[in-house]
Amino acid sequence: MKVNKKIIGELEKCYSLAMLHYKNKDHFLVAAEKVDKCYLYDLAGNCEERVWDGPGGAMTMVQVPGTDGQFLATRKFYSPNDAKEASIVIVTPQGKDDWAVRTLVDLPFVHRFDILQAGGVNYLLACALKSEHEYRDDWRFPGKVFAAVLPEDLSGFDAEHPLELTELKSDMLKNHGYYRHQDGPAATSGIVSCEDGVYRFVPPRQAGGVWQIEELTKDAASDALLFDINGDGE
Repeated sequence: MKVNKKIIGELEKCYSLAMLHYKNKDHFLVAAEKVDKCYLYDLAGNCEERVWDGPGGAMTMVQVPGTDGQFLATRKFYSPNDAKEASIVIVTPQGKDDWAVRTLVDLPFVHRFDILQAGGVNYLLACALKSEHEYRDDWRFPGKVFAAVLPEDLSGFDAEHPLELTELKSDMLKNHGYYRHQDGPAATSGIVSCEDGVYRFVPPRQAGGVWQIEELTKDAASDALLFDINGDGE
């Protein structure tokens, strides 16, 4: 295999990447950690659209299943010391270089999130790095994990009508790492790692059911994933 490295653009504090299926083809999104832009590229590395100019603070971006280019993104998470105004926003394409951005839910210190699926239902799983902050490098208030059923139609949500979240777990110091695990053809779970261990969050397999939380290890971890090294199915 021959690999050619080339510069396709420049972005101050370039941080978040995500795949996006839009207008019948695959693209990828690139967004900034600080106050800066988000761009849409094709897979050949050509910049196709400017999604937003700011405010940035994008840690995570995830396409809404079944949509033509609509996605969710974190906003205003600039650092662990500057994320009290963080939120998850809905980003919807309306035309070239014209993307509407609305608040889905305000969630201070939201760092990672994902859309998981089980039993034909979409679920939002959102991870807050910490729960409060009073001074620089303040880690006295551990993070939390929240969840909600994510409706197929998100048109009714905005800053005045946010999605209601349910707290699944608290006391997660430096709740940093996240990985989506494919449990089967139509089921996923979330692997969340923090100073207190690594946990697996399994959405309800039937509508109206309860989330399952499995402690995988008590070891402190910044990031983690599940991988079948020897192919034995476990």
